[in-house]
Amino acid sequence: MHEGIQQGALPISTSAGLRRLSEEHGVHARCTLKELAQERRLGERGLVKRRSRPERHTPLPEKTILSGTGVETRVRHGMKPDNRCAAVNMKKAAPALVAAACALIGTHAMSDADKSPPPAGPKPFLSPSHRRIVFVGDSITDGNTYPQLIRQALVAAGYAAPICINAGVGGDTAEGMSARLETTAIAYQPTLVSISAGINDILHGVPATNYEAHIRMMADRLKALNIPVLLLTPSILGPQHAQADTNLAQYVEAIHRVAGTYGCQVAQVNRLMKEARAAGRQILENDSVHPNFEGQRLIARAVLDALGYVDVPVPEKISVEMYPGVITNWMFRRLPEKTVPLDPESVKAVRPDESWTAYVLPETDPQEIPWLEIERQTGFALSLDKKVPGPGSKNFQGYAILKEKAPRKVFFNTGAELQTVWLNGERIFKFSAPPWPGFHAGGNRVPAELIKGDNVVIIETGPTFFLSVTENHDW
Repeated sequence: MHEGIQQGALPISTSAGLRRLSEEHGVHARCTLKELAQERRLGERGLVKRRSRPERHTPLPEKTILSGTGVETRVRHGMKPDNRCAAVNMKKAAPALVAAACALIGTHAMSDADKSPPPAGPKPFLSPSHRRIVFVGDSITDGNTYPQLIRQALVAAGYAAPICINAGVGGDTAEGMSARLETTAIAYQPTLVSISAGINDILHGVPATNYEAHIRMMADRLKALNIPVLLLTPSILGPQHAQADTNLAQYVEAIHRVAGTYGCQVAQVNRLMKEARAAGRQILENDSVHPNFEGQRLIARAVLDALGYVDVPVPEKISVEMYPGVITNWMFRRLPEKTVPLDPESVKAVRPDESWTAYVLPETDPQEIPWLEIERQTGFALSLDKKVPGPGSKNFQGYAILKEKAPRKVFFNTGAELQTVWLNGERIFKFSAPPWPGFHAGGNRVPAELIKGDNVVIIETGPTFFLSVTENHDW
């Protein structure tokens, strides 16, 4: 789905670019591009009314953005909707997000309390040598909203799309992210790592010194590998967590100290969200923890600014499509209570009959919860509990056949509540917690080899799952 950056995709970030835009499309500019970019940023924060568009003598080419919706409270594996962050054991934190090696030019060491408009930032650097971005984070990242908005924004503005790899894990902390840095970030050979951590830490009372130490560990490791790092200041918290929200200022200062040491760029998420809140905008979900869709748009704005794309607007809606290689045709059955998991012998006897239910992806019934509707369109199975009849547990067996003209090496990409994957009688994946790999698609990317002819895929799963087969692990 995600193709790499192409040669020749130059940003329109100079007066020369503005003149070229005028010459090609007949636009009479009434102000400089710098002024337009600054007003766009302020307008997206809801602080000023935007300047009217330049006169057009010939219409600018329009870009179509498909319908999409915001992000609501995400129910994580084994957690209640209103207690996602508090469910984490600090000593056994869910696997953490990729971390920081800072080779980016320039350092933002300013205090978050500084309310002056942020600088224009560096020249955009998402060139062919910076095309694979890993987004490390917690549930705010796991929902795959702001990473998708960033990619969509660049494409809509005429830039080639970077490969965006989600490494968000709901409930994770800076310590957890540091522990899993090698497997969930460095393993993908990223050319840029974005790190967003802090909300779970602050809700668990983690001292700023501890938080900073783990951010610093990630930055140091990535610096040693010459991998550029973008550090996001933490988002904000609502009235239910007023003291924790105040204490986040210490984390913001820690981010700037680490950035100053390692030369990291900083995305001013905390500042933008505070400004939006002061302007009366609703940017958090009802749980006072997770950003809603407008909050996610602010995160995307902060990241684009930090990367130098101050003139690129953030989409107002998300455009989604099916992930590559999703296995679409299944047969399912609900399992009785206390069913023994499959083993190499029992899996041989699994054969669908008339009692099994045919299941085709993508599901056709729209989801009421916005973030689930986005996942539905990308190929997640979300309704097994409703669509597969019969008494029993909330566990299911699925059966699919992949027909191949020749052998080929592939990756099986898992997500949501998938428990096991069997390929031609061999178990190639088994979920074991901790660590929890996150809800997002591709939490695990398992190498395997398909044979010529029919390949039998059998899975054991909870009510939701994702499974795709791709030849590349960085899709």
